[in-house]
Amino acid sequence: GGAMEATDAEAADRSVGGGEAEAPGGDGFARHGVDAVALSGGVEVKLEAAPELTPLDALNLANGEGDATGHRVWLGSRLLSAFMDALMHQGTADNPRFGLAVGPGKETEPLDFDQLFPGPALELGCGAGLAGLTLRALRRERKRPSACYPDDESGDAVVLTDNNEEILALAGRNAELNGFELEEDVWLRRLSWLRTDEEHRRQDHDKFLEFLEENNRMGGKSTFATVFAADVCYSLDVLVPLFRTASNLLLVHDPETPAPQKNFILSLVPRVGVEHHVEDRQLALALGKARAKTNGLGKGIYSGLALECILTEIAKLNGFAEPQIVRPEEIPVGFLPKELREEAIEASACIMTFPFSENGGFPNPNPNPNPNPNPNPNPNP
Repeated sequence: GGAMEATDAEAADRSVGGGEAEAPGGDGFARHGVDAVALSGGVEVKLEAAPELTPLDALNLANGEGDATGHRVWLGSRLLSAFMDALMHQGTADNPRFGLAVGPGKETEPLDFDQLFPGPALELGCGAGLAGLTLRALRRERKRPSACYPDDESGDAVVLTDNNEEILALAGRNAELNGFELEEDVWLRRLSWLRTDEEHRRQDHDKFLEFLEENNRMGGKSTFATVFAADVCYSLDVLVPLFRTASNLLLVHDPETPAPQKNFILSLVPRVGVEHHVEDRQLALALGKARAKTNGLGKGIYSGLALECILTEIAKLNGFAEPQIVRPEEIPVGFLPKELREEAIEASACIMTFPFSENGGFPNPNPNPNPNPNPNPNPNP
């Protein structure tokens, strides 16, 4: 595998952001700088981001007056970026192949980059954009067409989504900083996740359809082969909406496009606080099964094993098969610096890859087979 451009200590200590300019958002907001995350083979992803958040940012978040979290690059994004890089360059003595399952019902076997990312990909909760821009940079380095769109370079496009316009603007600046054309190489879209409570369910359903219609109207691909997210599991309330949104995105399919095995890839850093009163039925069922499988769910925050079990049960209810899990210690130091690896291990972080099956238990899987002009994946409003 390729080597990092810096030593382990230098790569781990190098912050993503240098504090040269104040970010949008008001007094006390974390200051942005531009730095680079080194990938193998001399490739790097330049990022404008905040190296850390200020105490005022934390106070604003707690008071509901602002959310600056998307302006920082978090551990889960670094982990997913390193995994993508190692996956593309695997197969050497220093970087053996990952033994991952490639689909429901198949025996565990090595997985390569093109199997996990065979076509257009979409990131949920992109933040500053490290994971999505890493994928696009690796595809540019690969210089061969995707399996999903073998005759069309736009099959390599990556869609970055967030529900915060300010964060999307930051991701767009970072895309341009790396030489990508917006609406050609990298797409920016505002997307709300599909919540399940009565107050928001219909509203989110309508916004989801608007997102699909806008994407088609602007020339975006109607088939997403891969949906991915990094470090987005910070509350019990977001877990079911996360998987409902991913499954609905993967349900939409252009009949003229080859049908690859679709996947949802989640870079998990356990940050979810334990709650004892849960109203969502899917979440309550998942918590019950996880509690039966583990020796307690954790104190303060759910343990890594407990959260993996909870997510697996939610995934099954939304059309996904059992995940294959990659631990930080499986990613060579040449791709994940030692200090970052130790931090990820201590945090019980991991990469979870969920193969998608349209008949895997998702309620009412009845997408419109023709995504134009009125795409309707019927996300069970």
